[in-house]
Amino acid sequence: MAELTQGRVDIISRENGTLISQSTGGSSQTINLTEPSVVRISGTRAMVAQYERQGNDLVLHMRDGSTVRYQKFFFDDAEGEHSELVFDDGVNPPEHALFPQTAEGAELASNAVTPTYESLDSVEPLLLADNTNSSMGVITAGGLGVLGLAGLAIGAGGGGGGGGGGGDNNNGVDPGTPGNPPDGWRADHYS
Repeated sequence: MAELTQGRVDIISRENGTLISQSTGGSSQTINLTEPSVVRISGTRAMVAQYERQGNDLVLHMRDGSTVRYQKFFFDDAEGEHSELVFDDGVNPPEHALFPQTAEGAELASNAVTPTYESLDSVEPLLLADNTNSSMGVITAGGLGVLGLAGLAIGAGGGGGGGGGGGDNNNGVDPGTPGNPPDGWRADHYS
């Protein structure tokens, strides 16, 4: 894993997992999110004194006195996707901040918000399903990992593997004749 610089912020595209931009902490700034992104802060959630939602913007009041506004953080694109916030200090598992839903009428109001947190192995589960630059652990839109989808496909492929082999060993079972197989036998066993 690359060494993380305390307070650095990476803006990562949720669409394709590429790094859009980087900034350093310690100064007040406004960052315009031009697409649904993962905002990955190099550090812990203890760096934030208060979270505030202003319309579709997320405002972080940092303990060092700086304020960072992420414009369009809560904005849903045409597919209903929005940005995500993750704290990653490079030592502990990354923490994903989950913000409460707000009512449509409260969109322009300025409100303090309190997220809950979940631990992640990486930011990959937050990337979108058609992401081609990530590893096999990506979570798809349906919530199944790619490996889970492969298992689902194998399980849906029907019954069990058997057959094979050749030789005269039919385990005491008469395979019948090709024109009249016994019940339960598939025609492809005779080719």
